[in-house]
Amino acid sequence: MTTAISIKSRLVLILGRCPLLLWMFALAGSLEAASPTFAEGDWKGDLQIYGWIPENDIKLNNGYEYKITRNDILEDIDVFLMTAGRLRKDRWSLALDLVYGDISNKDFDEQLLPGVTFDTGGLETWVVTPNIGYMIVDDEQQRFEVYAGARYFWLEVDTRVKIESIIPGKPPIVVEGSDRMKHWDAIAGVRGLYNLSDNWYVPYSVNVGTGDSDFTWS
Repeated sequence: MTTAISIKSRLVLILGRCPLLLWMFALAGSLEAASPTFAEGDWKGDLQIYGWIPENDIKLNNGYEYKITRNDILEDIDVFLMTAGRLRKDRWSLALDLVYGDISNKDFDEQLLPGVTFDTGGLETWVVTPNIGYMIVDDEQQRFEVYAGARYFWLEVDTRVKIESIIPGKPPIVVEGSDRMKHWDAIAGVRGLYNLSDNWYVPYSVNVGTGDSDFTWS
């Protein structure tokens, strides 16, 4: 039995306000070892590093809403890791997609009420998606695969509010808070790629699901 692992870098083109990756143009082979020829029944695997930039609309328990835009993320990002690994044998595959992000507290300085200012906000998130797939089409032009699995989503939002003292000369009161949420959802979808040339291809992936969420898609 032969096992091979490859690493691919992917250049990403973001289209619209996608909460997860839908489309990207990829330069294949930039970090990939020479592709071996696999016989039927061999195991093969790949590890991919990719990127996408979300926008986040956040609503606090007190009803206040604020947005973290793509520009905010690029300015305040501390850590962002996006990677996917897959093992394949014949037409079956086992895959794991992992996303981790940590965004620094951003200065908002927005007035909520007279004397009350929303000072800073930030977030940390994990998205883990294990799944199993079955290849329907696999030829020189394209690959098309159906898959099903689960998605774990964890998010922590940190906020800081300043309340001005009614006593002149006294420093403001600082109130810090943190709120967490986590969801497990079952998902099902399709994914694949279309070869444009020997070096360029367009991958795609779309799925829908439900569970702790009423409805989720990516």
